[in-house]
Amino acid sequence: MADEDVVKSFVRTGRQWFNNILARTEASVTTQTEPIVSRIKPIGRQIVYASSRFPEIRDKYPAFVVGTAATVTSIPVLLRRGRLAGIATGIAGAMFAAGGMKLSEIVEERRSD
Repeated sequence: MADEDVVKSFVRTGRQWFNNILARTEASVTTQTEPIVSRIKPIGRQIVYASSRFPEIRDKYPAFVVGTAATVTSIPVLLRRGRLAGIATGIAGAMFAAGGMKLSEIVEERRSD
């Protein structure tokens, strides 16, 4: 009987110890994720607002859209791979942006018909 009591006590202590670890881990994860979620929500709202205005921006500033796409795609490659790869990536990014703008114009025309 004494051995059973020792085993039960050992199991009880281990369970309490493990539950405490789980509770502390959950509390630390919750406190770390709350600031991230509170930052992501406003950014999501801004993205939705900007995407709703994209047709207007696309019509007014096509060179800005293409230039921004070229810059955003080329800078990481330029820094990591070198000048030639960065230039080629920038050209490809600009081509994709211009093609996407043209495609969105075609889709809007077909929707309005």
